[in-house]
Amino acid sequence: MLAVEPPDSELEKLRPRIPRDVLLVLLPAALSLTFMQYYGLARHFSLYFPDAGSDEGQRELLQLLWWAGATWTGYFIVPALLIWMQGKKLSDFGLRRPAGGTHLWLYGALFLGAVPFLIAASTRDNFLQMYPFYRHALEYPLYWAIFEVFYLLTFVTVELFFRGFLVFGLERRFGDSAVLVAALPYCMIHFGKPMPETLAAIVGAVVLGTLALRTRSIYGGVVVHQLVAITMDLLALWRSGS
Repeated sequence: MLAVEPPDSELEKLRPRIPRDVLLVLLPAALSLTFMQYYGLARHFSLYFPDAGSDEGQRELLQLLWWAGATWTGYFIVPALLIWMQGKKLSDFGLRRPAGGTHLWLYGALFLGAVPFLIAASTRDNFLQMYPFYRHALEYPLYWAIFEVFYLLTFVTVELFFRGFLVFGLERRFGDSAVLVAALPYCMIHFGKPMPETLAAIVGAVVLGTLALRTRSIYGGVVVHQLVAITMDLLALWRSGS
């Protein structure tokens, strides 16, 4: 049988109606995440520069700095350019001082509540296989310190992308549900890490996203993220050296 073309009115119903502001957030976000996965991981550095580094410690440092640079490109520069192209400001997406202090104590409580779980996680082999990110920290402490500076700075980009660009960018259309939309890709970038950490990322995304909306700022999330990251690395070094 010959296929019958639906009338124009039916075709019109089938056409997607995606609001422009949603398109300008979710499509670039998908492209940034794709860029990170296929070009921005530490292992990609060795593909492009196989002979870089005078020793194993320096080679790993360069790999991780490549990842940090890619993170700034995909999670900060791209969203920032799109924000400016729309005539908006980074402060509209959370890069500003928190409004009021009502919720600020929750950031401290969030970190302190995470500490017992981090200590418990540090006793597991899969945690020590993942952390510290710079695997030769005990042999090359200076390289580790250099990496930690860039590592901690990447959390500015992570919070701007997931709690700023995605949450604030979708707030007008989705309200508080924008937090859940942003939690999905944030959970997925943790795939490959220990499962408890990935599950914790879902909780963290919801809590930090909600707090970002309430305080109109991502700075509290940046600090909590940095504190958790440095604690995990220090616990891993302590366990590895004991």
